[in-house]
Amino acid sequence: MTLNQIRALVADDLATVDRLLSEQSRSEVDLANQVARYIVEAGGKRIRAVLVLLCGRALGGLRHPDASFMLAAVIEFIHTATLLHDDVIDDSEIRRGRATANKVWGNEASVLGGDFFYSRAFSMIAEIDQSEVTRILANAANAIVEGELLELMHARQIELDEDQYLTIIEGKTAKLFEASCEATARIEGANDEHTQELAHFGRLLGAAFQIADDAIDYLEDNPEADKSVGDDLAGGRLTLPYIYALREAPKEDREFLHHAIQSGQREHIGEVCAIMHRSGAIDYAWKRAREFAQRAQSHLNVLNASSWRDALEEVTEFSVSRRY
Repeated sequence: MTLNQIRALVADDLATVDRLLSEQSRSEVDLANQVARYIVEAGGKRIRAVLVLLCGRALGGLRHPDASFMLAAVIEFIHTATLLHDDVIDDSEIRRGRATANKVWGNEASVLGGDFFYSRAFSMIAEIDQSEVTRILANAANAIVEGELLELMHARQIELDEDQYLTIIEGKTAKLFEASCEATARIEGANDEHTQELAHFGRLLGAAFQIADDAIDYLEDNPEADKSVGDDLAGGRLTLPYIYALREAPKEDREFLHHAIQSGQREHIGEVCAIMHRSGAIDYAWKRAREFAQRAQSHLNVLNASSWRDALEEVTEFSVSRRY
C-alpha cells in the first residue's frame, strides 16, 4: 500500500488537521506568517499525524476528536521545528521538493521560524489540557534536543559504533513517533497495556524510519528524493550506512571515507555513494530497518483486528520500502 492509499483512509481527519495547522500558524508578524505559510503549504508525508489518527481509530475510533486532531497538529509542528533547525545546521538547500527556508529567508529567520513552531505547539498542548499528554510531549521534545546534541557531539568521530548511533536516533527521531502513539492512547483512555504496546510500536517504527532515511541519503541517483542528497556527509553525521562501511569496506575505501567525513565536502558524495553500495552498507541498513519494522509490528497484536490495525502495519511497510 502506498502512502497516498494509507492517507486516504483518514483523508477527512487529515483535512481537519491541515486546517488546524494553517489556522494555528498565523501570526501578526509578517515574517512569521511568510515562513510558516511556506512550510505548512509544502505539506510533507504527515506520517506522524497519520499515526495519531490510525492509532485513535484502531483503539475504538477517536472518541475525543478535537483533542486527537490537536495532538496530530502539535506533533507536526514539533517535527517541523526540528526540520527548520536541521536545515540550518546542515546548510541544506532542498526540503520537501522546494528550497529550504534558510535558503529563502536566511538562517536567522529559519531558526526563529522553528522556535515559532515550537512555541505554537506548546500553546496547543495546553488546549488539550491533559497532564499525561503534556508530560509525554514535553519528554519527547527534551529527548529530541538531547538526541540532536548527542549527534552533534559525535560529528566526524569515526569511532562512533552502531549502539551509539541507535541511542542517537532513539532520541532525535524515535521518541516523537513513540509520543505520537502513546499520547493518542492516553487521549483515547486506553489501558496501560495498550498504551505501552503502542508506545513500543512507535519507538521501533521511528527507529526503522530513521535508518531508512539514512540509507536514502546515500542514494545518489534517486528521482524520488525530496531533499538534498549528502546532507549527512556535509553535517559530519556518521549514520548506520557510514558506520558499516567504515567497518567492512576495503582499506582504501575506508581511508577515503575517513577523509570525506572529516572534510564534509559534498563534492565527495558520488564516490561515497559508490562505496556505500559496493561495501553492502546500503543493503545492511535496509536489513536493519526491516528488522526494526518487524519488531514494531509485533506490538500491534494487542489491538483488535480491524482495517485500522492493518493500516498501521502498512505504515511500517511503507517506512522501510520508500525512497523519499
